[in-house]
Amino acid sequence: MVQTRSKKSVKYTYAERVLGAYSKAQKERRKSSVHIATLRANVRKMADSRKEKLGPQWTNWVGRAVHKLEDQGILKPVDCNGHVSMTEEGQKALTAARRKVFGTSTNQEHTQDEEEFLWRSVTDQFVPATHISGAHGRLSVASVARRKRRQSVRVRSATEEEGEPSASTHATPKAKKRRVTGAEVAARTPHKPLSKMNKAELKEELRALKSRVIASQTTTPQATQQIPELETQSLLQKLQDARAELAAFRLQSGLIFGEPDEGLTDLEDQEVASGDVERATSPGATVITPRPIRIRPAQHRVLGVMRTESGSPIPGVSGRPTPAPSKGEPVWNWGDVAPDMGDHGDMFIDDRADRGDTGTSGQVISPALMPPCQDHASGEVLRDKIQASLNAGLREVMYLRTELAHKARAVASLAEKETAIRELQSVLAAKDEEITILQTAILAKDSTIADRDSTLAENDVLLSTIRDALAQKEASIAGLQSVLQQAVAEKDRTLQETIVSKDIIITAKTDSVNELQASLSEARAEATQLAVRIRTVEQALEASQDGLERQRGDIERLLDTIKEKDAEMAESILAKNAVIEQTNARFDAVNLDMIRVRKTALDLSARFTATQTQATETEGSLRSSLEAVRAENQMLTKSILALQSEKAVLEGQIEEFRGRVIELTRDLRTSSMEHAAGKSTIIGLLGMVDELSGSRDEEARMSAAANEALGVLEAEARQLRDQVHDAEMEIQQCRGELAKEHVALVTEQTSASMLRSELTVMRTNLSTAQSTLEIAKKEVLDAKNELSAADNEVQALRAAKKVDELTIKELKGVYERWRNAQGEWMNELDNKITLVQASISTATA
Repeated sequence: MVQTRSKKSVKYTYAERVLGAYSKAQKERRKSSVHIATLRANVRKMADSRKEKLGPQWTNWVGRAVHKLEDQGILKPVDCNGHVSMTEEGQKALTAARRKVFGTSTNQEHTQDEEEFLWRSVTDQFVPATHISGAHGRLSVASVARRKRRQSVRVRSATEEEGEPSASTHATPKAKKRRVTGAEVAARTPHKPLSKMNKAELKEELRALKSRVIASQTTTPQATQQIPELETQSLLQKLQDARAELAAFRLQSGLIFGEPDEGLTDLEDQEVASGDVERATSPGATVITPRPIRIRPAQHRVLGVMRTESGSPIPGVSGRPTPAPSKGEPVWNWGDVAPDMGDHGDMFIDDRADRGDTGTSGQVISPALMPPCQDHASGEVLRDKIQASLNAGLREVMYLRTELAHKARAVASLAEKETAIRELQSVLAAKDEEITILQTAILAKDSTIADRDSTLAENDVLLSTIRDALAQKEASIAGLQSVLQQAVAEKDRTLQETIVSKDIIITAKTDSVNELQASLSEARAEATQLAVRIRTVEQALEASQDGLERQRGDIERLLDTIKEKDAEMAESILAKNAVIEQTNARFDAVNLDMIRVRKTALDLSARFTATQTQATETEGSLRSSLEAVRAENQMLTKSILALQSEKAVLEGQIEEFRGRVIELTRDLRTSSMEHAAGKSTIIGLLGMVDELSGSRDEEARMSAAANEALGVLEAEARQLRDQVHDAEMEIQQCRGELAKEHVALVTEQTSASMLRSELTVMRTNLSTAQSTLEIAKKEVLDAKNELSAADNEVQALRAAKKVDELTIKELKGVYERWRNAQGEWMNELDNKITLVQASISTATA
């Protein structure tokens, strides 16, 4: 039959394609984890190299195959980005399949078909439909290879049996064909020296030798364990058939020549199985019914044929060498009948019957093996028949001796090959151990490389993320800088406008204060005139001590009321905030007060002119007393005004400091929180960026700048806290002194009121005018102090602006939160301003 080639191509499963693509990617990139896109690209390349056409949904099938391999435990996902790697079970299965398919050779190149067979064997090991463990249910790759090899050996043997008939066929055409064993077939094949074989050829030679040893009943325990049970039974059956056939030939030659034990080989180590022995036909033999003969069981003896020094065989039964022929005896001619042939008339007599061998393993000789019983009367006929039988027996004996000698040589070669097999096995075991060690080291290095690759990939992703975040931060910082510059410019313009408006208001108020001072000087001149009159009534005033005692109670109540008002004033002062908008509101209130003061001064001047005539009458008497009271009152007034101005300044500073402390505390908390978050982020990033790039100095500089800015803010906050504490202490001292001065003032006012009891109306008007002027002056001083505070605040704001610009450059991310906090603060300030305006309106009303 002519060999043809099929047009059908081999179909590969997507699982095999994925495993092949995974192996190719590992060889190219030296990474343990492979992305699914790389697997798809390699599957496409392998299909193009095979000239295969993939379906339209081949990418989906590749993904399904990857998920299937993950479910089977061959692959495992590394991360959520699509990277997969091989599990330990998959690596073990791959290593076992490589050893079964390729052996222990790792240096030689493998063909594409071998690689495909390897991946097919790996996927077959994880098929869940068998429900059988891999050790018992799956067919071994080595057993498949051995089965194919034995089938090829049997095919060659059958071919040789058809083409080359045995030697007995030429002599006796009706004789049975001789079996051709695997050892004989291997002996006729060209043999290569072991020193010139590579590892694969040595393994193949080892397997061939094991099969020969099995065929010659010299199997080793290792080979017996590797052969499947059915194949072992078939080989044992063939071996028993060969032994039965050989036993038949031996019995036939022993019955004919009387030397049954000569030329025994190692095939008699086991008993011949019970059964009928095939009959060996010989020409000219007349078959008659003989009596059955028992066969003695085979005895255990040494492998091979025992011979003497001259080379003659020693029979196995007697253990004695065959005697050499004497000089006088004629040479035996196998072609003719010897003269003393009559002596061999009893050669077919069973001389073993006298030994009494009745073992259970004996075998009954078939009728074909019994010699014919003839009548000794016909000697010539018997001679002819014996001559024909002898010729046939001699031919069989020559064939058997040739066969036995061939088998003896085969056994000797098998002994040598067993020694070589043991050496090869030791060499292979050592190389297997070396390969196992190298593979373990390679797997460890691959896992290490995979870990480092995954770490580098993660660091690359993190670095790119950090770079993107830095770019976004820089863009946002640039926008914030522009917004900040616009806000600062707008604030500067607003401050300039506020300062100009305040200067105008101050000049106007200064003019009004000068006018008030002029009117006050006139009032004081008039008061000096009244002081003369007051001296005259001093004696009268001494008589009014009892009335003063009653008035002390009223004064104490007034003092309590003043204290309550002072407390309310302190609370209102604490509620105020030294800001530009608040100052404007106060200036507006002062303007209203100044208008009312002017109106009051005009009214007083009118009333004063009306009462001037009355004052002239009592001017002389009251002048002396008024001068003393005036001097004391002036001193007290100055001290009170000084203390009140200081109190106002201190309270304004306290409010200013408190507002700044609150703002700085809020900024400090926000900055500390952002600094802590930035510090933790910087610490985390420094550890990773240190291994990938050389930007450690920049990060360290940023961290140092942040730490320095934080230290500056903390120092400023501590300084402000100290200033606030000192101011509070000074305020407490001033309040104590103010209370004392209030007591002294009240005392002096009481004494003066006692002295001016007769001039109650004039004193009341004068005190009203003085109090009004004092209030106006106080408000002017407060306005000046507030203006100076506003100027100081402007200077402080300008200095703070420069500091803030430097700080913003260092802490660019704080501005957004600061702006939100500034909005909240402005809302709170508006609320405070509304409250202050309401309180001022109520106070003025």
